[in-house]
Amino acid sequence: MFLILRLRDSTWRRLQLFTGNTLGSSLSSLLEHSHIAPVLLTTHLQALNRRLMLIFAAVEECFSQHNPSRVLVNR
Repeated sequence: MFLILRLRDSTWRRLQLFTGNTLGSSLSSLLEHSHIAPVLLTTHLQALNRRLMLIFAAVEECFSQHNPSRVLVNR
């Protein structure tokens, strides 16, 4: 059972930039030059990609059960 999820339209658009498991690779590229590298291990980056896929699934489930205009808010 899912409750209706509400999130900002801008947040949803930003998350969509990381479709296709690109969140982990983007973070890896960003952090590879850190003086404390590696900041995150490959397994952590893969876990972030999996969790983002769960977020996408939850939002899509809300879209299918409710009008997207009830899910996405503009602020």
